[in-house]
Amino acid sequence: MNKSKELNKLNDYNEWSPFTDNHNDPIIIGRDENHNYEGVRTVIGGINNHLLFITYYENNISVTFQFQKLPVCHDIAPFYKYAYVCINDVILFFGGCGNDISKSVYKYSIRENKWVTFENILHSPLYNCVAILSEDNMFVHIIGGLNAKCESISIHMKSEVSKWLSKEEMKKGIELKAEEEKEGEEKENEMKTIVIIKKQTKNKTK
Repeated sequence: MNKSKELNKLNDYNEWSPFTDNHNDPIIIGRDENHNYEGVRTVIGGINNHLLFITYYENNISVTFQFQKLPVCHDIAPFYKYAYVCINDVILFFGGCGNDISKSVYKYSIRENKWVTFENILHSPLYNCVAILSEDNMFVHIIGGLNAKCESISIHMKSEVSKWLSKEEMKKGIELKAEEEKEGEEKENEMKTIVIIKKQTKNKTK
């Protein structure tokens, strides 16, 4: 019986699952894989403000019933096309395009539900860039993008994560990483056990 359960667990790995609402219905934005989501906009409505309306190019609108309302920092509200990374329970936003081109960094703490703005911290105004977190979660790499003249620039900025996160947030990240490594080792050992069981089962059936 235990061997059968272990084999069933194997089928749960590498499996795609749809994102569903509270009624287990799939949440789908758009009806066509070719829809363009550039410039997507949302508004909250409904009699109890329980609906999220999503509009996107060209004349499309979708409605979802599950969302979490978050405050948006006034400094970042006018901007889009910024780079961003999620570190532990913090999201960092770099640059962006709006009424002008930003050279600031914006930080949102999910746990504290709080925004912080680091004004004019980047070397130059930047948007359409990409931010990548290093494997050890210690550095953020900001690559490429466009400047205030809409010119493509070849740039690579490397910044220490500790520059943006507090000691408490960094400590939380170390704890999360330790938990993830432990879970990874447990899954690896579990997979090895399942492989051994499958081999034993296969040999018995010969």
